[in-house]
Amino acid sequence: MNITTKLDELQIISDQPLTVKRVTISFEQVKTNELYHDYKLTPLQYEINSSISSQQIKISISFARRLTRTEAKYAKICKFNPEIEQWEILKTDIDLKNQILKTEMNQIGSIGVFTNNYFYSSFTQKIADKYPSWSRIRKTNKSIGQQFLNFFGMKFEEIEDFFQYIEEQKYIGTADIYQHDWVYQYKIPALSQNDQIKLFNYNEQPIEEIETIKQFFYNPSQEGCLIDYEKGEVYSLKDYKQINIQVYKQNQILTYQAQSKPYHIWNAFDEIGLLLDIKRLHLEKNEQFKERILDVFRYPANSSEEGLINGIARELNMITHFHQSGNEFKKIKWKNDFKPLFIENSTRQSIDPRSIRIDGKPLTPDQYKIDALSNIYIYPFELGVEHEVSFIVGIETFELFDQINERLYRMKYDPQGKPTPRLIQWVEYINMVSPIMWDYFKWDEGFWDTIDEKYSGLSFLPHFWDTDMNVWNSYRIKQK
Repeated sequence: MNITTKLDELQIISDQPLTVKRVTISFEQVKTNELYHDYKLTPLQYEINSSISSQQIKISISFARRLTRTEAKYAKICKFNPEIEQWEILKTDIDLKNQILKTEMNQIGSIGVFTNNYFYSSFTQKIADKYPSWSRIRKTNKSIGQQFLNFFGMKFEEIEDFFQYIEEQKYIGTADIYQHDWVYQYKIPALSQNDQIKLFNYNEQPIEEIETIKQFFYNPSQEGCLIDYEKGEVYSLKDYKQINIQVYKQNQILTYQAQSKPYHIWNAFDEIGLLLDIKRLHLEKNEQFKERILDVFRYPANSSEEGLINGIARELNMITHFHQSGNEFKKIKWKNDFKPLFIENSTRQSIDPRSIRIDGKPLTPDQYKIDALSNIYIYPFELGVEHEVSFIVGIETFELFDQINERLYRMKYDPQGKPTPRLIQWVEYINMVSPIMWDYFKWDEGFWDTIDEKYSGLSFLPHFWDTDMNVWNSYRIKQK
């Protein structure tokens, strides 16, 4: 039986129970025979312990927002050997799509992620090919010439990876759901670059200042703060809740406290949402926002009953794609389509069968049935593949003039049959946004404002005691 152990970005699948914790190891010597290498240890370091030292261990480490694509391509997961105080390189695989580094080992111990600051670039050979075919610089990557040119090749590869990443962000299918969406902001008085600043968390432990934007967006430890001196703002990837700031100005020390608040970073999904008039909700993550953007096509909105439900559900985030597992949101899956899919449809949930989508496609009436308790059974597809499921939860539709529906009637009228405040609010809202009625009677006024002046504008009702003036049309005053 496989056992899964998680620690933030780290996931371990093992044969036997084990524990894992973060560590800091000062030794950085890597045992390698590679010519092109300059391995640097990142803060991604962990100690794996178990009562059974020898067992099969599969390790996955997410490098999203921690390493650039180029850094991750040449990164290695290493195991620390305390006997010789060296790191031994483990065979490391990379999943660029899901941004995961993977490896396996058969002994517990300490592991760490190393980046290579002097990897051999594919561009190096392309540059060397410009030299004569008989030259050593062209024939072998062990030549001094290629070792020199490799510096430029590395830079070209970083630029190519960067432009490829930008190109992917133009399309919702390839846009990076792991890019930053929400960070934390702290307001402090405007500062000068000459001011000496120290940051502390609520436990009075120091917080490191991040120097550059790149270090902020690609931060292996996810710790530290970036300071905007001109605007007096501090940003962090981690929610410190409160930070304490000590500012040293000449001969005085000023102390400030600042509370965190979520701060949205505009990214590719906001750009795509802008094209479809879909705005990100407060604290909505990229993955959830992406699904809501795609719902424009899966759940098209229009003026029909179903179209209105789709539009309302999308704007209010009532289309269910995920179920919450702890702090994680996982997509709802139909894993075995040889068996029927059961969806509980209680009064509390109120799921409209028309809103069910399997892999983004609606069901036909012959693909499901509804039992006496309104639960929904989807017949087996028998395709042998896993399906993603979504549906709208929590929307009920009524006709306001429906007097038979007991629940709706209680919402509109109190036990004495008088209109409830809710009904009055509905009527006022309808008259405000769509004034197709004759407005309220005001007994001291004889006019009202209908839809707009182009059709009827201001009009009036004659008083019942007004006389008919037609009899006076031919009347002429006689002069003596």
